[in-house]
Amino acid sequence: RNSIAHPSTARALPRIFTRMLALILAAVVSVPATVHENMIFVEARVNGGPPATFLVDTAASRTVVDARLGVKADSEAGLDIGGLHVKVPKVGTMDLGFFAVSEDLKLDGVLGMDVFRQFAIEMDFDAALVRFHPPGFEGGGEAIPIRIEKNQPYLKATLKMPGAKAIAREYL
Repeated sequence: RNSIAHPSTARALPRIFTRMLALILAAVVSVPATVHENMIFVEARVNGGPPATFLVDTAASRTVVDARLGVKADSEAGLDIGGLHVKVPKVGTMDLGFFAVSEDLKLDGVLGMDVFRQFAIEMDFDAALVRFHPPGFEGGGEAIPIRIEKNQPYLKATLKMPGAKAIAREYL
């Protein structure tokens, strides 16, 4: 008997191929971004809703969405960021209507560390892309070690201003 012809096998094959393709394609997801005054924004859909504009903010401890998107505070939300599906366990909500970057660019949310901790993030301001790599990815760029405390990233750096003494410390 040909096991490929068996109905349960025929149903399982597309799932297997879909899963294999997802693993292959999961190497990196490049998301087009908008760069405005040293800030980088990406489009995302919250729980399958319409496209929304999110600020990529590595100093934000958690993801926040505008209250008008209808997401309940502290509930789980699903984000679709350029085809990448991300679960946010406890999304925050607030009125972001006050934050209009420009006439054409309105803020609908902020991507925070609860999203970034799931990936290795590469922000390419020149190419206007945000790349989401699998955790542990080590690319050709320079890795900057960070310490996470209470879901906020800190890095050690030395700040040197002209005519002033260099100051080494941790920065948020």
